[in-house]
Amino acid sequence: MLPYLLPKGLAKKGYSFKFLGITEECESCDMVKICSSLTPGVSYEVSEVREVEHNCPIQGRVKVVFVREAPIYLSMEKRVALEGAIMEFESIGCSDCKNSEFCSPEEVKGRVKIRVEEVIRPIKCPKSIELVLAKVTVLERLPER
Repeated sequence: MLPYLLPKGLAKKGYSFKFLGITEECESCDMVKICSSLTPGVSYEVSEVREVEHNCPIQGRVKVVFVREAPIYLSMEKRVALEGAIMEFESIGCSDCKNSEFCSPEEVKGRVKIRVEEVIRPIKCPKSIELVLAKVTVLERLPER
């Protein structure tokens, strides 16, 4: 889990957000290390809220929260989609069909280590690949080969 600062009204367990990065104003703040510890473009979910509050020049009153990457939905080959399985994964990379949001999810760039939380349903693939929609948690972002 990673620490982060969220506006008081949003600092609730289960709240999800996509981190877009920090602003120039953040660079001179004493708490920049906390706010810049997340990866831009990744969605996070609040798992713990602390009662400690701080003043943020941009957000106003903020609370310390702990976040983890939010579960994502992606397509994967049926033969490897086993609930509870932990594996390295690279997106299929297709972009020319109605399932492309799952075959090339924005949150999965490059290689990642994932845990399959749930296999949802089969996906009809125009390339005849036997796919399923799965809910997964990213455990680690891996370096490119």
